[in-house]
Amino acid sequence: MALALIFQAIFMLRTTGVNMKINKKGFTAVELLVSLAILSMTLGSIYSLYMSFIRTCTKEGVKISVQQSVRSSLDMMIRDIRLAGFDPEGTGDFGIVAVTPRHIQFTADRDMDGEVDDADETGRYRCARHGAYGL
Repeated sequence: MALALIFQAIFMLRTTGVNMKINKKGFTAVELLVSLAILSMTLGSIYSLYMSFIRTCTKEGVKISVQQSVRSSLDMMIRDIRLAGFDPEGTGDFGIVAVTPRHIQFTADRDMDGEVDDADETGRYRCARHGAYGL
């Protein structure tokens, strides 16, 4: 559409001049170069906007991915800590073992056998400099 407007403006300039010769066979090389220059500037700005949009979408996609990872990690930690002390047989051997400002250790009877014998029945989370890590 912009190209059509450019050609229309050039045609009007060519046909309204008093002392200008009217070339009915086509456009001159200067007119074509001017229109191509304008077209290339227009397309360059459109391409620049498109690339800016792509970069923004990529950044936001990475941000969403990181937020989802953090959310799922926190959900896992919350589930594990809520399960701390799960003792269906009432033996009293399960619960929070140790707590410090940067560390929590707990046990839970996940297989409901009354003993802390499996690796998944003991949980520990510690807060490191850059986040929390479950061990």
